[in-house]
Amino acid sequence: MSELEKLRKQIQEIDEEILQLFEKRMNYVKEVKKVKKSMNLPIESKEFEEKKKNELLDKLSNSELKEYYLELLDKYLELSKRYQTK
Repeated sequence: MSELEKLRKQIQEIDEEILQLFEKRMNYVKEVKKVKKSMNLPIESKEFEEKKKNELLDKLSNSELKEYYLELLDKYLELSKRYQTK
């Protein structure tokens, strides 16, 4: 197996872990929707989102990845809100 194949295999394994975590995350998002609905709360909370993004960005060890991780977080938030409005 070439070095490239080994690296791709490792990336594939990580992608599969991310898939499992994504499903788990979205299951919790669904539960959040139920709680918000029962409390008559809006789906979107910009203040909460910004706070959470900043907390997570502070934990990022490689600052070179900051803009990419922020983009990923934004996408997660977008998908979560879409799923909650479904």
